[in-house]
Amino acid sequence: MDDIISIVLACDNNYAPHALVVASSIIAHTQSKIWFHILCDSIDGITRDRMRASIKRKNIDVSFYDTDSSVMSDIYISDHISKAAYLRLMIGDILPNDINKVIYLDVDLVVCKDIKELWQVDMHDHVLGAVPDYGILSSKKSLAEKHKSFGWKQDNGYFNSGVLVINLVKWREQGYGANVLNASQTHNFRHHDQDALNMVVDGNWEPLDLSWNVIPPVYELKPAILMCTQLRKNAIKANKNIGILHWAGRKKPWQYQLYEPFNGEYYKYTRNVADHTSYPFRKKIILQFRKFILGRA
Repeated sequence: MDDIISIVLACDNNYAPHALVVASSIIAHTQSKIWFHILCDSIDGITRDRMRASIKRKNIDVSFYDTDSSVMSDIYISDHISKAAYLRLMIGDILPNDINKVIYLDVDLVVCKDIKELWQVDMHDHVLGAVPDYGILSSKKSLAEKHKSFGWKQDNGYFNSGVLVINLVKWREQGYGANVLNASQTHNFRHHDQDALNMVVDGNWEPLDLSWNVIPPVYELKPAILMCTQLRKNAIKANKNIGILHWAGRKKPWQYQLYEPFNGEYYKYTRNVADHTSYPFRKKIILQFRKFILGRA
C-alpha cells in the first residue's frame, strides 16, 4: 500500500462531473499509482459507470463507497455547501482499515503539479497536514468571529479544509471524525465543518506550503494580504508555483464562460463549458491587477 497514493473525493450526482475534473487533473500530472476513493451521496449507477470509465486505467484504480447521510442530520448547510461536503468526516469508518494515509480534496479545485510531492510531505506526527487559510488569517473581523465562535487561539493557526493530508491511524485512534461531526451538529459555524475541524484538531496540524491550496484571496492577492509583508511574500511565491488551484467560496469555475485567468485551468479537463454567464467585469479588473503585481514581483 505504501507505493499507492490514496485520494479521497466526496460528491453527489450534481458534483460528479467536477470530481472527474479533479481526478483528470491529478492523472495528467503524475506517473504514480493512484487509488481514488469516491464517497457517494446518492450517486446513481450510470454516473458511477461513467466515472469509472473515465478514471480507471493502468496504475489508476477507483472505488465507490455508499454513505449513510442520515448520520448528518441537523448539520448546518448553505447554498454552496451541501451535506456531501461533510462525508470526509466519515473517512476513518468507511475506508478499509489497512489504508493508513489519504489525501482528501474538495471537488472545486484542480491539481497543477505532481500529487506525489504533496503525498511525500513530512507530517511531523500530526494528524493533519493542511494549508493556512490566508482569507481568514488576514482578516481581524474573521479572526474575532472565530474566537467568539469556538475559542480560536492564535498559536493554533487556522487552516482551509479543502486540501487535507490525513494520518488515518491517528484520525481513527483519537476519534476525530465523530468529534468533528458532533461539533458540526451542535454549532452553526460560519465556515461549516472547516470551523469544526479547526476547533477539534486544536493545533495538531502540520502547515503545508501555501501553493498546495491557492484559494481566491491568495490567487487574487487580496489587499489585506498585500498589506502584510510575510503574507504578501508567501502569496506571490505560491501564485508563481501553484500546486492546487481551489475555487473555495461561492464563485465556481463551471458557473461562467471561459475566462482564462479565472477558470482556464478548470476547462482544460472538461468540455462542459458554461454558455451563458460572463465573468463579472469587476472581478476581471482584480485579475488584471494580479497580473500586474506578479509581473513586478
